[in-house]
Amino acid sequence: MNDQNAKTIFMKPVLDSYVNLKSKRNNKAISDLDFIEMGIRRVMEHYASGRDFIQSMIDEFNFEKLSTDNFFKALKSPRRLKLMQELNKAIIENYQMLKHNDPFATIPELNEFKIYAGDGHFHSHASHERHENGKAYPVGHIYSMNLRTGLMMHLDVLRPEDKMENEIHALQRLGGPALRMGEPTGTKVILVYDRACVDFKVWYIWKQGSGVYVVTRKKKNMNLTPLGDLKFDKDNPINAGIVSDQQVSHSHGRLIREIVYIDPITNNKFSFITNIMTLPPGIIAYLYLKRWNIEKGFQKFKCIYKEQKAWATSNTAKLIQANSLCLAHNLTVIMGTLLEDKEKVVDQKIIDKQEKRFAKIKEILKKKNRKINPLLLKVFKSTMMSCQFIRLIVIIFKKNTCWNEFIRKLRPRMEEYL
Repeated sequence: MNDQNAKTIFMKPVLDSYVNLKSKRNNKAISDLDFIEMGIRRVMEHYASGRDFIQSMIDEFNFEKLSTDNFFKALKSPRRLKLMQELNKAIIENYQMLKHNDPFATIPELNEFKIYAGDGHFHSHASHERHENGKAYPVGHIYSMNLRTGLMMHLDVLRPEDKMENEIHALQRLGGPALRMGEPTGTKVILVYDRACVDFKVWYIWKQGSGVYVVTRKKKNMNLTPLGDLKFDKDNPINAGIVSDQQVSHSHGRLIREIVYIDPITNNKFSFITNIMTLPPGIIAYLYLKRWNIEKGFQKFKCIYKEQKAWATSNTAKLIQANSLCLAHNLTVIMGTLLEDKEKVVDQKIIDKQEKRFAKIKEILKKKNRKINPLLLKVFKSTMMSCQFIRLIVIIFKKNTCWNEFIRKLRPRMEEYL
């Protein structure tokens, strides 16, 4: 590997998966592999506009057959969209056992569950986009992240008509089978979502029909009727901070569960609701707290990749852009694991930040004589990656960098900030 091209190693998951894609075709203007690479580069490199991007690809990187016309035609192509979706799915399947410091690996009660965070993410519309009513809406997407591996997939784009579509409507439209994220029949799936997904009738359908369970937070002013307390082990460290665990019902008549948790550091109170009736309450709270990882993914999209605007107006183009974002994210996560396994290189800067924060938390807990779920003080690899790491990935696209040279430049950048 030492004398291999670093770009080839970074793109290996794409090249390995592409061979078996049913949607691939030979295209003389823009090949499928070039189109995939351009999507990744459009995400990871910063361009003022689509025309700026296209000119850079032509002038700097010899994409001689590329033009504004054929690139934007490719962005409208249903086949190219299917290609990107098929590629992302194949990579996720090929790397489903990715070593990612699984935050649930030491919790045997979760062994039978696949665990995903879901959420909506918005950015600006394309410059010329207007709907039939003359309004321009922000572009909303629904993503999911496998919380065991850190890999992301795109579920759908919100589809405004006379007004903006809300997330629960889009989730209903997708249905329980889609929210299984491709997991095999018989596997239980937990979807950790924010309050936007609250609909107890829909939860019941997802659970009974598709084996999809939901964990979220209680909405303000939600009227729930207590039906009785559930017993839990107050001496179990994983239940630290749990105040109550109750069976409750709503006016729709569905039996759910409400768990009240008080953060031992801030004293902030959280009410979690779920249709999982068997797991200890501390695990439910921990599941929701780990949902923050998908927010870190969105922060990466917005702050590091600078993806704050739609590439084009069609839904197909929006879906291709979202899949390109997931692809860029997933390749960097896979590369991070490769670097740790093969080169013993980790993003030490981020780890040091976590350890300093945890040290302060322990001091506060000691002064207040309080306990916290010990899993919340364990260092895991962050979904967020430093700009220095991403910049060096961009360099391997721009220069013919060998792996040894890449590692030589990367190692000090992963140890401290410039």
